[in-house]
Amino acid sequence: MVKSRDFKIFSAQISIFTPELSFSLNKIHIDLGSKHSSILDGDPVLLPLPNDAPLEIPRLIMSSLDQKLKLEVAKSRLNFFRFRKEDIEDISLESFLAAGLKIINDYMECTSARVGRIAVVKRLFVENDNPGLTLASHFCKDEWMKQPFNRPENFEIHAHKKYPLPKNKLNINSWVRCKSGELKNIDAPIILVEQDINTLAEDLDKNDFDMKFINNFCDEIFVEQKDILNKYFPNNG
Repeated sequence: MVKSRDFKIFSAQISIFTPELSFSLNKIHIDLGSKHSSILDGDPVLLPLPNDAPLEIPRLIMSSLDQKLKLEVAKSRLNFFRFRKEDIEDISLESFLAAGLKIINDYMECTSARVGRIAVVKRLFVENDNPGLTLASHFCKDEWMKQPFNRPENFEIHAHKKYPLPKNKLNINSWVRCKSGELKNIDAPIILVEQDINTLAEDLDKNDFDMKFINNFCDEIFVEQKDILNKYFPNNG
């Protein structure tokens, strides 16, 4: 039986959504490049897209030389990622969050951005010799395992909920995807879990989140995601 404690983090992501942003690509590049060159030490990529290009397409991409960190800057959002690159390596959510919050703070100061939405995404995995069958037997009744789920090569479930967070009562979307599959750098069949918690798109135009709120939100979401994973894959089952 798969337990939540068996899962390892493959990637983590923090995104902020910035409507009505006054966007200066060169200013952002210079400001973030000078302040975060110690961790985003790879060659930056600037994409001078036409004015009518979709707002969510990144105009600036900054990465670390080892490709473990990546920052994407678009007119409507900023994405900060941490990737797993070696099987023996563990991702520290605390270190990732600290770096991400510094970048977000500097970005907000540089652009005077209004943050209308926040998203926190995690992808976790556990190696498994028969992930499709394991997932099917984990989530389905015995009668369904006789047929039609007696020999699935692949299996996936997808659940979405809307509810208020326990502490700040802000309404969120919570997406959970559990599926069999493969990941780059992981040379084995796996069970993959994607957890995406974000504030509501319909509240984008009315929200104005400051750094204190973003910090507290991310802290609460990482705890919430851990609790959700425990519900899907209990350790005491």
